[in-house]
Amino acid sequence: MRPNVNFYSKKLNDFIKETENIADSMDPFYQQVKKSLETKENLLAEDLVKVKTNFQEGVTKYSALLEDMNQVKAPAKSMGMHKKLISVFKKYIEDCQKMVDAISETQVNEELFLASEQAQDVTSDDLAKCLQRLIGSL
Repeated sequence: MRPNVNFYSKKLNDFIKETENIADSMDPFYQQVKKSLETKENLLAEDLVKVKTNFQEGVTKYSALLEDMNQVKAPAKSMGMHKKLISVFKKYIEDCQKMVDAISETQVNEELFLASEQAQDVTSDDLAKCLQRLIGSL
């Protein structure tokens, strides 16, 4: 059976919306950590646990999205870019996990947090380019 372009377009649209929703749900926690690093004020242990838990839930949701998109059959003309999307999104999830790992119950490892932030910026740009090219190919 040939992949259905309309079905693939819908899955791609759902993927975009869900990744945005996940990112939006993590942003207040990210801003909280960012502010504490900028002001050099340590977060309370309970806040760090909440941040880490929220981030880990986001990574788990991203991983489920990756698995879902990995099962989707792309139209022939989009297969190569679909595989690149999967690869780039996997790297993005790994970068997000590094941010989770930079947070303990007692502190934020600023160096690891900022390195993860930079890596996520790069993979976010790569992800946006993949999505743009995929949408353009449909």
